[in-house]
Amino acid sequence: MKDSLNHMPKYFSQSWRFWLLFLGVVFPLFFGLIWLTLLQLLLFGVYKCMLYVTGWIKNMTLRKLIRGIFLFLWLLLISVCAKVFLVEIYKIPSNSMENTLFSNDVILVNKLTYGPKLPRSPFEISWVNLLFYLNDNARNAMEENWWSYRRLDGIRNVKQGDVLVFQESRTLFVIKRCVGVAGDTLSIIAGKVYTNSEKYFPPSTVKKKYNFKVTNRRKFFKRKDSIIPNVYFSAGDDAINSFQGNFTYDEWERISKIPEVYDLKKELDTYDAQKGLFAMPRGSKWTLDNMGPFLIPKKGLEIKLDAFNFHIYKKALEKYEKVEIHERNGGYFINGEKAKSYRFKQDYFFVMGDNREGSLDSRYIGFIPEEHIVGKVPYILFSYYRRQFRWNRFFKKLL
Repeated sequence: MKDSLNHMPKYFSQSWRFWLLFLGVVFPLFFGLIWLTLLQLLLFGVYKCMLYVTGWIKNMTLRKLIRGIFLFLWLLLISVCAKVFLVEIYKIPSNSMENTLFSNDVILVNKLTYGPKLPRSPFEISWVNLLFYLNDNARNAMEENWWSYRRLDGIRNVKQGDVLVFQESRTLFVIKRCVGVAGDTLSIIAGKVYTNSEKYFPPSTVKKKYNFKVTNRRKFFKRKDSIIPNVYFSAGDDAINSFQGNFTYDEWERISKIPEVYDLKKELDTYDAQKGLFAMPRGSKWTLDNMGPFLIPKKGLEIKLDAFNFHIYKKALEKYEKVEIHERNGGYFINGEKAKSYRFKQDYFFVMGDNREGSLDSRYIGFIPEEHIVGKVPYILFSYYRRQFRWNRFFKKLL
């Protein structure tokens, strides 16, 4: 019995090392993340070299001091690598994703899912960027890309329904839900999204604007607090008995069951030529709730240049594909040369906010290129909404 107890520490030490080796080396290889295995081996090698080199220092006090400095720098390197390659934390600034995400929610962004996008400027690397902020010449080029786009391997590609973060500029990051991926044919009909002629069923947290009327205001408000206590709405056109508000499908169902409620309708956007939609093809009267169908660009996809495609893809071609396209006398010119078609160089996505009425998304800004995708949002770390900490949203998994 005594011998077996003496061997327990050694057994647990070997077991701990085995699982560390498995998680650090074998597990990433299972998902094809060879780069992650190499990165961990490199960090481990740097640590071992530090111990070896400082071991030659005879003075124990000096050795401890230098090891402490090296250990601090090594941990700093790990934190930089974790932010560049693994995860980042963001705070939600607006209500465009209600009721999935609320303003001031703090979220975790997983970069391993799609593969980390490597920095295109030293200003995108934590701690390192502090050195470049001190240089006037570097600051003047802060918004420029210093290096070409490259993304390391991830676990999978972007899927419809993913909540993701993408980068609009060097300092502006946006969170939306992907409703269409590269190669999909997308249309929006009466506020409902269809991809490849099939209806997309979003999570129940997605909100739309509704109008309704009540037969008796006093009885309605008496029932409201027990049936829909946390639902907010305002007076409609007829302030006496009509109301309007942004509701989820679940909230819509509960409101519709209140006896005093009638004429509950979804409010659809109306045509406005000055709305500022991402595209307005000639002859169409697109709105936020009725547009398409159109094809979401895919890498290698060749499109015919005609009046419709010119208006749909002009913004993406000029802003992301970096080509100049013009229409002249019924013909189309790319970089000054007449062309009949164009082949895309990368994948694109169509995103929308879950709060459909309060979201500046692809319906306005157009297609999102793959090179702007930062990562997938799997969890809410914590939520402080309406001046109250929401324990039911602590480390909550997103739908």
